[in-house]
Amino acid sequence: MDNYCIKGFITNLGKYVEGELIGEWISFPITKKELKKVLDEIGINEYYEEYFITDYDGNYPSSVYDLLGEYTSIKTLNKIALALEKVCQAGVQEQFIAFLEHSNDIFGACANAINGNGLYISGSDYSDLAYFFIDETGGIENLSKESLEYYFDYDM
Repeated sequence: MDNYCIKGFITNLGKYVEGELIGEWISFPITKKELKKVLDEIGINEYYEEYFITDYDGNYPSSVYDLLGEYTSIKTLNKIALALEKVCQAGVQEQFIAFLEHSNDIFGACANAINGNGLYISGSDYSDLAYFFIDETGGIENLSKESLEYYFDYDM
């Protein structure tokens, strides 16, 4: 499975307002030293003090995109990138996406996926879920007629 990464195009706001697009792509997480170098390069100084992120790129779940804004702080973007790195290191990207689909809490989804909270069943349709349930309960011969009728929609 691919590793996640987040890149942002950091832009000099003052120059942007004046009609000039001056910016640079940066990757998150970024250190203070790396950020200072980029800010110097795009002309952030005593006169032009403000910057914003005009675009994002990278490989990350689409639901993460909703958390990335023009004025999202560098500190928050670093935290998001570090959380995504931890998910990739643990190899729990599918579980992470499943948790994230039910919550906007990226950090909670990260922690739940890494800690193995909940039960994640990979599959493409409900029949995969049915086979999983039957296997986990010891096979179809161990299920009563009432259980089969309760859990499965079928004609007998």
